[in-house]
Amino acid sequence: LNTADREELDEERAEERERADETFTSLSADGETVPADEFGVLIEAMGTTYCEEEHRRTLKKISVDGKVRRRAFVEWYVDWLFGDGG
Repeated sequence: LNTADREELDEERAEERERADETFTSLSADGETVPADEFGVLIEAMGTTYCEEEHRRTLKKISVDGKVRRRAFVEWYVDWLFGDGG
């Protein structure tokens, strides 16, 4: 990627990170966690189709004690969206 493309991609990632953070916070009772059983609601709130089979592994990776933490979700979501992991 050239410098302009890299800057544009970085800007898009930052925008998606902010959107994911805001969406997560809006669905979280404490601003930091969402119950793992509401992961599908969170995914769909992001405008993505929730697939239990596909997202089951993700949920196992990013949930702790039955909760998904905001930071873990935002990092995973942005990486997943841009094809960097998931």
